[in-house]
Amino acid sequence: MIETFLTLAVGVATYYSDGLMQEVYTNRLVYGQVRPCPQCVGFVALNEARYLGAHIWLDWPGYGISGPYLVVDCAQTEHLAARVAAGRVVEVSRSVAKQLRMRGPVSGVRVLRAIRPARNGIQKY
Repeated sequence: MIETFLTLAVGVATYYSDGLMQEVYTNRLVYGQVRPCPQCVGFVALNEARYLGAHIWLDWPGYGISGPYLVVDCAQTEHLAARVAAGRVVEVSRSVAKQLRMRGPVSGVRVLRAIRPARNGIQKY
Protein backbone atom coordinates (compact mmCIF):
# COMPACT_ATOMS: atom_id res chain seq x y z
CA MET A 1 0.00 0.00 0.00
CA ILE A 2 1.26 3.50 -0.84
CA GLU A 3 1.55 5.82 2.15
CA THR A 4 -0.28 9.12 2.00
CA PHE A 5 0.85 11.84 4.38
CA LEU A 6 -0.73 14.88 5.96
CA THR A 7 1.73 17.64 6.85
CA LEU A 8 1.34 18.65 10.51
CA ALA A 9 4.13 21.25 10.59
CA VAL A 10 7.19 22.52 8.74
CA GLY A 11 10.13 24.09 10.49
CA VAL A 12 13.27 23.50 12.52
CA ALA A 13 14.32 20.15 14.01
CA THR A 14 16.61 19.98 17.05
CA TYR A 15 17.62 17.13 19.32
CA TYR A 16 17.65 16.08 22.98
CA SER A 17 20.80 15.37 24.95
CA ASP A 18 22.07 11.79 25.11
CA GLY A 19 19.71 9.46 26.98
CA LEU A 20 17.04 12.07 27.82
CA MET A 21 14.44 10.95 25.25
CA GLN A 22 14.74 7.32 26.41
CA GLU A 23 14.17 8.47 30.00
CA VAL A 24 11.08 10.44 28.96
CA TYR A 25 9.78 7.42 27.00
CA THR A 26 10.27 5.13 30.01
CA ASN A 27 8.36 7.54 32.26
CA ARG A 28 5.50 7.89 29.75
CA LEU A 29 5.23 4.07 29.60
CA VAL A 30 5.06 3.82 33.40
CA TYR A 31 2.24 6.39 33.51
CA GLY A 32 0.38 4.81 30.59
CA GLN A 33 0.71 7.91 28.41
CA VAL A 34 2.22 6.04 25.44
CA ARG A 35 2.33 2.44 24.25
CA PRO A 36 5.37 0.53 22.98
CA CYS A 37 5.94 0.83 19.24
CA PRO A 38 8.21 -1.98 18.00
CA GLN A 39 8.04 -0.74 14.40
CA CYS A 40 9.07 2.82 15.33
CA VAL A 41 12.62 3.83 14.43
CA GLY A 42 12.95 6.37 17.23
CA PHE A 43 11.30 8.86 19.55
CA VAL A 44 10.41 12.52 19.05
CA ALA A 45 8.89 15.46 20.87
CA LEU A 46 6.39 17.77 19.17
CA ASN A 47 5.07 21.10 20.39
CA GLU A 48 1.52 19.95 21.12
CA ALA A 49 0.55 17.45 23.83
CA ARG A 50 -2.34 16.15 21.72
CA TYR A 51 0.15 14.15 19.65
CA LEU A 52 1.57 12.13 22.58
CA GLY A 53 1.54 8.47 21.57
CA ALA A 54 1.06 9.25 17.86
CA HIS A 55 3.20 7.84 15.07
CA ILE A 56 4.72 10.46 12.80
CA TRP A 57 7.23 10.56 9.95
CA LEU A 58 9.82 13.23 9.20
CA ASP A 59 10.74 14.53 5.76
CA TRP A 60 14.35 15.75 5.95
CA PRO A 61 15.71 18.14 3.29
CA GLY A 62 18.24 16.24 1.19
CA TYR A 63 17.51 12.95 2.98
CA GLY A 64 13.86 12.07 2.45
CA ILE A 65 11.17 10.57 4.63
CA SER A 66 12.07 8.53 7.70
CA GLY A 67 9.89 6.91 10.33
CA PRO A 68 7.67 6.04 11.92
CA TYR A 69 8.65 7.80 15.14
CA LEU A 70 6.72 7.61 18.40
CA VAL A 71 5.82 10.99 19.91
CA VAL A 72 6.84 10.71 23.57
CA ASP A 73 7.12 14.33 24.67
CA CYS A 74 5.77 17.82 24.05
CA ALA A 75 6.68 21.41 24.80
CA GLN A 76 6.00 22.77 28.27
CA THR A 77 3.28 25.42 28.19
CA GLU A 78 5.67 28.16 29.27
CA HIS A 79 8.09 27.30 26.42
CA LEU A 80 5.55 26.87 23.62
CA ALA A 81 5.41 30.51 22.43
CA ALA A 82 9.21 30.75 22.21
CA ARG A 83 9.42 27.44 20.30
CA VAL A 84 6.78 28.57 17.82
CA ALA A 85 8.45 31.99 17.40
CA ALA A 86 11.78 30.25 16.65
CA GLY A 87 10.09 27.95 14.10
CA ARG A 88 10.92 24.79 16.07
CA VAL A 89 8.54 21.95 15.27
CA VAL A 90 10.25 18.72 16.38
CA GLU A 91 13.00 17.40 18.62
CA VAL A 92 14.51 13.99 17.99
CA SER A 93 16.45 11.68 20.27
CA ARG A 94 20.22 12.03 20.25
CA SER A 95 20.53 8.58 18.68
CA VAL A 96 18.35 9.67 15.74
CA ALA A 97 20.39 12.89 15.46
CA LYS A 98 23.57 10.82 15.25
CA GLN A 99 22.08 8.54 12.57
CA LEU A 100 21.14 11.60 10.50
CA ARG A 101 24.48 13.30 11.23
CA MET A 102 22.80 16.39 12.67
CA ARG A 103 25.38 18.92 13.79
CA GLY A 104 22.79 21.44 14.96
CA PRO A 105 19.27 22.62 14.10
CA VAL A 106 17.94 21.57 10.69
CA SER A 107 15.50 23.87 8.87
CA GLY A 108 12.77 22.84 6.47
CA VAL A 109 11.83 19.56 8.17
CA ARG A 110 8.25 18.44 7.55
CA VAL A 111 6.38 16.59 10.30
CA LEU A 112 4.02 14.08 8.65
CA ARG A 113 1.12 11.92 9.78
CA ALA A 114 0.26 8.87 7.66
CA ILE A 115 -3.34 8.66 6.52
CA ARG A 116 -5.19 6.20 4.36
CA PRO A 117 -8.53 6.41 2.59
CA ALA A 118 -11.41 4.88 4.50
CA ARG A 119 -15.05 4.30 3.65
CA ASN A 120 -16.09 7.16 5.92
CA GLY A 121 -13.49 9.85 5.38
CA ILE A 122 -9.84 9.70 6.38
CA GLN A 123 -8.34 7.23 8.81
CA LYS A 124 -5.14 8.15 10.67
CA TYR A 125 -2.46 5.64 11.65
